[in-house]
Amino acid sequence: MKVILYFSFIILILPIYGQNANNYKITYELTYKPDTTDLNQIKKERMLLYTNSKSSLFLSYGRILKDSMRGKFGIGDIGSTAYKKASAAAKTDFSYRLYKRPLESEVFHCLKIATDNYYYSEISSFDWQINQETKTILGYSAQKATTHFAGRYYEAWFSTKIAIPEGPYKFSGLPGLILEISSTDKDYKFSIVGLEKTSFFLSCFTNTT
Repeated sequence: MKVILYFSFIILILPIYGQNANNYKITYELTYKPDTTDLNQIKKERMLLYTNSKSSLFLSYGRILKDSMRGKFGIGDIGSTAYKKASAAAKTDFSYRLYKRPLESEVFHCLKIATDNYYYSEISSFDWQINQETKTILGYSAQKATTHFAGRYYEAWFSTKIAIPEGPYKFSGLPGLILEISSTDKDYKFSIVGLEKTSFFLSCFTNTT
């Protein structure tokens, strides 16, 4: 009970940043191997990053669809054709919401239990090695950087033309948006497939639907 009360209190003071000229919705395609014992199995999911110059929210498109079902269906709808169809579309291997403040190297894991919102935080910083190799991604000139994280080595491509120190998942801290990042063992790869300016109020539990 003490933990729940503590979480309920701190969720109230998690800052919300409003609309500004640097609000972006970035769509990534995640290609990954879900089973390390079957390296031939490859899956893909669409992931979304809502970001501005101070904070970001990262989650899967399936997570967004699953959240939207709460407002569309009631208990009586469970088992219906429409409910089953929506549930199938909302299937995801990545149910988390990550709220990030890259300038402070903070990552918040946002959880919804029943009707209550909770989160826990961690410090996530990266030791990036930037080199001079470049390539073009989605029309942007991108520069290569490497790092080590959670037992894997990663190669990232970022663009200073989009001066936001952000990227997919927990990755951040480069002098520009990460357009592509992959583990050298080829188990995970995030590739940008869409970028648009948008308006939103960003918080741990922003309604993205």
